[in-house]
Amino acid sequence: MTTNNTRDSCITLHRRFIVEANATPLLTAAQERRLARRIETARRRLLAALAVWPTCVPRLLNDYALARDTARQRDRIIVGIQDAGTVSSAVRIAAQLTQLDEAHRLYLDSLAANGWEHALTRLRRRALATQLCNFRLPDSYLRRLLALADTDPPAALDFPYPTVRARLAHAWDALNGEKQRMVNANLRMVASVARRYRYCDVAQVDLIQEGNIGLLRAVEKFDYRRGFKFSTYAIWWIQRAMVLAISLQRSTLSVPAYALQAARRAQRRAAQRLLLGEPAPSIDELATFEAMTVTDLRAAYAACLPAVPLHGEENEETAPINTLHDSRQLDPTELLMQSQLRQQMHSVLAGLPARQALVLRLRYGIGVDEPHTLDAIGQQLGLSRERIRQIEQQALNQLRTDVHRTRLAPLLDEPGDWRPRRMPSDTPLRDGTS
Repeated sequence: MTTNNTRDSCITLHRRFIVEANATPLLTAAQERRLARRIETARRRLLAALAVWPTCVPRLLNDYALARDTARQRDRIIVGIQDAGTVSSAVRIAAQLTQLDEAHRLYLDSLAANGWEHALTRLRRRALATQLCNFRLPDSYLRRLLALADTDPPAALDFPYPTVRARLAHAWDALNGEKQRMVNANLRMVASVARRYRYCDVAQVDLIQEGNIGLLRAVEKFDYRRGFKFSTYAIWWIQRAMVLAISLQRSTLSVPAYALQAARRAQRRAAQRLLLGEPAPSIDELATFEAMTVTDLRAAYAACLPAVPLHGEENEETAPINTLHDSRQLDPTELLMQSQLRQQMHSVLAGLPARQALVLRLRYGIGVDEPHTLDAIGQQLGLSRERIRQIEQQALNQLRTDVHRTRLAPLLDEPGDWRPRRMPSDTPLRDGTS
């Protein structure tokens, strides 16, 4: 019943998404360009407001300097440069950052010397905003810079922080509003791409959710100046997000996404070589092609193998899970008998005098870690070895009386023999020393 309810809820969510996606009309190429321009304008206004905040630009320069050794970390701070035409190189970004640092220094000097409303300060403020607007910053890093606006600038500066904070909030809301319009107009594309993977193990609702994340990434990185429609650019990000989600959920082990993708690329490359009649590439060639070590590629191959259930699928009676046996686990019947034996022994010893019961417990290891010798018991009780032997003999004679005979008879291996099996007086149960 729970499975059916979950499935019905997923179908309901899928249908609701389709209805809401179809409610927004599609955009033409001209409408997409106009909306992309509005998104860029809102982003430039936000960057211009961030540029004049005294601590934002130093934070950007410091973060990029710390992440300059890792390309993946650099992309999380600065994606590229506006109006670059092609992918910006690290050398060009470094040159632009140098100019940004110089413009920020001049702006702070003028702000401290002349104040916020001075003509020179306004001129250098516009120059600094122009320098920062040349960079393309991801939205995740923009949120980090916006968090700096919660702290007040130094009191020595003539800075109208309430006005700038209001400007930042207005620009951020305008940017999110324009981006949301672009997303709503392309939601049906996410549903269309998700139908291509309807026979995968991942539910359609989860695929749509991953596709929406890819769509947001496409809106963030879209550049209308290159002449392509947004759908042509966004479908790649949507498919990438869905395929990545399928790969991660199919894998039994938690493997990085880049490793799974490298293993699948290597498999496709080997299959293409075989289809062309060429010899299969070696693992060394594939590792060189993927810029990976042989060990990492082998580990990625192993992660791509399907998981085999231990219980089997063909014959559950002869499956390994049914034939495995834990040798350390006792039989439940034996555990019950031992528990009853322990309770009976405690009740029998409770009828003896305290010292006799203690000597028997220590001598035969009842309720203690191991049996004790006569000498060890004598040292513990402050008595001689012979006196301990006498107390033991008295306790055993007490157990041979008719009062305890009927209670001890069920505990014996042979029901007819009621006499208890006593140990030699000089040899404990598990210790050969006296």
